[in-house]
Amino acid sequence: MTLPQRPLPTLLLTLLLAAGCGQSDSPPPTTLDTGGPDVEGDAGGEGDVDAQPDRVVADILFPTETFVVQLDTILRPEAQAVNAAGEELDVRVSFESSDPAVMEISSAGIAVGRAPGAVTLTARAGEVQKEWPARVVSAPVASVDVVPANYTLRLGEAVEYVAVARDAGDVVIDDAGQPTWTTTDMGVASIDTRGIARALSVGTVEVVATIEGVEGRATLEIVEAPVDAVAISPRNAPAIYPLGSFELDAMALDEEGDPMPWVQLSWASSDTSVANVDDGVVTGVAPGRAMISASVGDIVDEVEIEVIFSVQEVFAGEGAGCVISGEQLYCFGQNSQGQLGVGDLNERLAPVRLGYGPGLRDVSLGGGHGCLVNAAGELYCWGRNDYGQVGRPGQTTELSPQRVDGRTYLAVSAGAEHTCAVEDTGDIYCWGRNDERQAGHSGASANIPRKVGGGHDFVLVAAGSRHSCGVTSDDFAYCWGANDRGQLGDGTTTATPSEVPAFISGGYTFAYLEAGEDFSCGLSPSGLPVCWGAGERGQIGNNATADVNVPRTLALPVGSGLSALTVGRDHACGLFAGQALCWGAFEDGRLGRALSDDQSSPQAASFAQRFVQIDAGDGVTCGWTEDLEIFCWGQAPGAGAVPAAVVFEDY
Repeated sequence: MTLPQRPLPTLLLTLLLAAGCGQSDSPPPTTLDTGGPDVEGDAGGEGDVDAQPDRVVADILFPTETFVVQLDTILRPEAQAVNAAGEELDVRVSFESSDPAVMEISSAGIAVGRAPGAVTLTARAGEVQKEWPARVVSAPVASVDVVPANYTLRLGEAVEYVAVARDAGDVVIDDAGQPTWTTTDMGVASIDTRGIARALSVGTVEVVATIEGVEGRATLEIVEAPVDAVAISPRNAPAIYPLGSFELDAMALDEEGDPMPWVQLSWASSDTSVANVDDGVVTGVAPGRAMISASVGDIVDEVEIEVIFSVQEVFAGEGAGCVISGEQLYCFGQNSQGQLGVGDLNERLAPVRLGYGPGLRDVSLGGGHGCLVNAAGELYCWGRNDYGQVGRPGQTTELSPQRVDGRTYLAVSAGAEHTCAVEDTGDIYCWGRNDERQAGHSGASANIPRKVGGGHDFVLVAAGSRHSCGVTSDDFAYCWGANDRGQLGDGTTTATPSEVPAFISGGYTFAYLEAGEDFSCGLSPSGLPVCWGAGERGQIGNNATADVNVPRTLALPVGSGLSALTVGRDHACGLFAGQALCWGAFEDGRLGRALSDDQSSPQAASFAQRFVQIDAGDGVTCGWTEDLEIFCWGQAPGAGAVPAAVVFEDY
């Protein structure tokens, strides 16, 4: 509601001043009126006001934001008491000044302007007390000038306004109150409490300053600033992988080189088959080069982006292979057991993206199933699950990767029909087939991971067919499971399997170790290769075919050694100066040579490719070269003794 303020007649002013400003012999009241039933005009009735909620004062309303009195004049401040429902009450409101030397309130409730300045009036009615800003001015504000009166800004610029108060005689009032500021469209131009206006969008607004209830206005026009250039950063953009991404920044600049962040830019790629761009975020599509541009109108800047192909590691399993490329996992080959993890049972000749990167800790392919550990240590498995080797109940094939449990893992090894993984605590957990205690416990086969005993601090695990092995943080190796072929490497051969990890005899230490079908091979920290277990296919590589129950060094060609070693189901391979040397079962060209018999010692492959890394699976070996070419030989996804190239068709 709006309450009028009425100046009192001159005669009444004189009488009130005499009565309420020290000229009366009667002392002023010692207490303030509380608005109770004894107040004049209160429509009382009997009983306490508190018993009548509709008569209880809940708020006090003021007619203006600031109460203003001219110097040496009087004015009665008026306010309205209301109840909780907002209904007006016939209750007197009393006032008290924070500084009577500036504004005095007489006992009759009249305000007197004694000196220019600001005070606070405290209004009271009933139990309610509320403050009202007040001022004494030398003259009332009649008009307000806003300077500059007419102005033009370019987008993004700012200007400071000043408000000047004038009296009826057009004289500047120096002691007028501070202005409040706004514009008629704050989306076109905003203005703060200091009077600084900023151009936000093209258009025209009025800048409004209000002093003591009087408005002044000025016109402000916002125009588009001419763009002189566009600048993209960084200039030397990093190379990215397919499906990798990074963000470019771009800014429009005016003729003085100042940024114009309000200008919307358009982004484009010169070759969307190589890279796409969306609001500055560039995403690789396939290897190649493309120009990424940012523009406004015909003003353009551009940078060249290179999308590169990379290989970090390859893996071979049963009829299938996988590769980490661009820090993402891709798989290819046969898929009748779901071993690709791509969501169906269809064969894939070209790699298909599973993802799960970047930062994959480990990947392993076994006998019809596979597993991975991502950067967070989460373990996922997929594929054949008839013994629970995928870690899921139901013994049904899992067509896509499934989380195994809630532990955090460092490494994983998928065996023929069981799986083992190293937890970040150094414990090994195994699950799946356990008829030979290859899962490290005496119970039945199960999908639930169970901890292998022994209390060792493991960093690596190798799951074979009927046995498993692990390497500890101090490079010692232990094996458990079947031992009828000397698989445990502890110098014994027995038909009774053991779930207790047995220490490999001979005092050997290991930097790396893998397990196949009833045999294992490993490399010492100094690069010494040894194998033990079943040897009838020559897989021990010691130029013999007998089983051995302790590690035996390989019969390598004169002048050669091994920088890497990998074990398949019944064959093994290593690298010497990038060349593949293989031994064991010969079928399907898995040794990299056209042979008619097994090989009991490492033999150089017949092809010319030199590899950075290789991995052996079930009758197949895959590797990648320094030219980032991927090849497999042997059974599928290989094609015999001649390496078959694995070619990406999509990323």
